[in-house]
Amino acid sequence: MLASAADTTKDGDISFEEFCAFEALLCSPDALYLTAFEMFDRNASDSITCDEFEAVIRHSEPLHHMDFDFNSDFIKKYFGADKKRSINYYAFTQLLHDFYEEQGIQAFKRYDKKGDGAITSMDFQHIMTTVKKHLLTDFVRDNLIAVSGGGASGHKVTFPYYAAFNSLLAKMELIKRVYLSQARGNLDLEMTKEEFLQATQSYAQITPYEVEILFHLSELAHPGKKTLALKDIILIDPERLKRVSYVERLINVKAVASKEDRGFGTA
Repeated sequence: MLASAADTTKDGDISFEEFCAFEALLCSPDALYLTAFEMFDRNASDSITCDEFEAVIRHSEPLHHMDFDFNSDFIKKYFGADKKRSINYYAFTQLLHDFYEEQGIQAFKRYDKKGDGAITSMDFQHIMTTVKKHLLTDFVRDNLIAVSGGGASGHKVTFPYYAAFNSLLAKMELIKRVYLSQARGNLDLEMTKEEFLQATQSYAQITPYEVEILFHLSELAHPGKKTLALKDIILIDPERLKRVSYVERLINVKAVASKEDRGFGTA
């Protein structure tokens, strides 16, 4: 599939000129999105149809675990009510960014049999370890049932909790930034929930519900101790996940600053 990104004429062959152009593309600041666009643009039209998008995205791992409704309002907002509209590069990047969030919403609805906005902890765990597993560290994965209150009889995970949980994991770099701004070099600083909430007042993106979940996760690492330290943040968002993106789940390619930086295992 990656070879199709270099084959810009889509004739099944990669010429030397196409290879050189692909090499230059990989040096672009938005190389990952550009590469993905070339993979989805199967007829070299510089635009992507709904059929092209569906055909390629179905090869991504999350869709192997849980299907997606390609007749949903979400898809029609991008491709039109009849799904005949093509989208350009910039619209495609936004679609790709929003797609997995929409899949997570659809997954929740699929398990919310009664339509009352709640699912079981086991269903929550299943969604998180399939559709959303790119957001999970080993620590978070091992504590999904505990953090969602699965030990309590009849406990349900509500949609607000589900949304806040996923939103928290997606913005852990911002969480780390807030902590470091307060630590001022003291990386052993332990913050209380009240102190951290106060520090987030300048960041409207972080909600009190997300902070509540953050401290619950943190306490699972040291039961009875209701503080947050850098080591807790790392457990939830380790270094290896810093550069996880929606595009990297589709392609395994590493952009480099220049052609001279290329080596084995890089593109």
